[in-house]
Amino acid sequence: MSNYIVGVCDDDAEFVRSMSRLCAETLERLKVKFVLKTFNCEEEVLRYIAQGGKTDLLFLDIRLGRKNGIDLAKMLCERGEQTSVVLMTVDSSFLLAGY
Repeated sequence: MSNYIVGVCDDDAEFVRSMSRLCAETLERLKVKFVLKTFNCEEEVLRYIAQGGKTDLLFLDIRLGRKNGIDLAKMLCERGEQTSVVLMTVDSSFLLAGY
């Protein structure tokens, strides 16, 4: 069985660390083989994908500094990337757009 590849992208480095830790603990408890990739901006995600990288699941902050995670998720979908995206935010104004 191949590794399940999980990505976490947020411009807040502390959040990336805590979310990565939570993902790792959960997948270890479920006995899932996994690889965890972390990104601090949209450009890092795009560079990873351009180099042939893949994710099975991508946790993506809606607000990535001046960038928009919703636009990144749309771009990935339009490119035919086969990844599930979980949009995250603390800003309720994005509630409907994220849905």
